[in-house]
Amino acid sequence: MVHAEDRDRLEQLCRYIQRPVIAQDRLQELNDGRYYYGFKRTWKNGTKGIYFDGPDLLERLAALVPPPRKHQLRYHGVFAPRSKLFQAVRQMTVKSEERFAKQKKRRRNRYWILWAELLKRSFQVDVAICPICKHSMQVIAEIHTPEGIFGLISYDEQARPPP
Repeated sequence: MVHAEDRDRLEQLCRYIQRPVIAQDRLQELNDGRYYYGFKRTWKNGTKGIYFDGPDLLERLAALVPPPRKHQLRYHGVFAPRSKLFQAVRQMTVKSEERFAKQKKRRRNRYWILWAELLKRSFQVDVAICPICKHSMQVIAEIHTPEGIFGLISYDEQARPPP
């Protein structure tokens, strides 16, 4: 669902709807009456395009035309209209969209930047990623007392002093 205020998504939807069925600039009529449709990318077996006779091309294009008075989009499984779980899924998606909108609004009103983001921008160092296993780290506890800090740090005679 696209809201009227969301101009970017409306523009994206309009561009998608106006898309042609096939890329007409890749379709060429040959001298012998056949048509050549060049693919966007070369296939694994080296095929770069396909040749059609006139009636064969029309048959393939006619298959892309939707039947009259029928929906062009059909849903299966949980998203089917008569699915028992459809309402639950719909409620979950509505709630997640509302939550995302709230988070986006909250993020927009923030006038300060987290120190981790500043370090990432300035020095290209992501301090929220573990250097050993490369997974994201989480804050487990904040220690403010010197006794708690010294209890976690073990001083070795061979360890280098702090910079």
